[in-house]
Amino acid sequence: MSNPFFNEELVDEIREHDKEKEVLNNKKKSFNRINTVNDSYSSYNYGNEELLKTYVGDKYVNFMTKKFNLWAFLFGPIYMLYRKMYLYGFLLTLFLSIVSNYFLQVSSSNNMMVLLLVLLAFIIVYLIIGMTFNSLYIGFCVNNINRLKHDYPTLDTNELCKKEGGANIFLAVVAFLAINIAVSMIMKFF
Repeated sequence: MSNPFFNEELVDEIREHDKEKEVLNNKKKSFNRINTVNDSYSSYNYGNEELLKTYVGDKYVNFMTKKFNLWAFLFGPIYMLYRKMYLYGFLLTLFLSIVSNYFLQVSSSNNMMVLLLVLLAFIIVYLIIGMTFNSLYIGFCVNNINRLKHDYPTLDTNELCKKEGGANIFLAVVAFLAINIAVSMIMKFF
């Protein structure tokens, strides 16, 4: 016998509402996780999420939800340059290029142990890059969006984000090769 005070449709609506609420809470948790990674996020108004989506591009959801970035792990500084993080990519490329050139010059071809230690150090550095890249990149994007809004208050910020954000494969490859060639040439004098 059915209970006249129990409405099955109302219970189903409540369950559906609870599911939607849980999905929204998960999205908020994702934002909160990224918000706590870098203090610079505190100055960013998350009501401007659309600007961040525009700046990052098609891979926005991946950057916001994934903790490990395979492409950053595999390509390290090239991926930073590709994502227009020029200062980070330049400094990391410069550092890795100097270290590798130094150890290649110091060690003889017979000293396999030194080469293996350098390789292990590079793997560790690239693992760290893969694990930290997404939060670093989102912080970088937030800072750039805030800078654009501050520097160009009268221009359309959405258009500026499209232009400034995203990726640039050509410049990444050219910059990476140029830095490595320059360091190799300089290291020959030492």
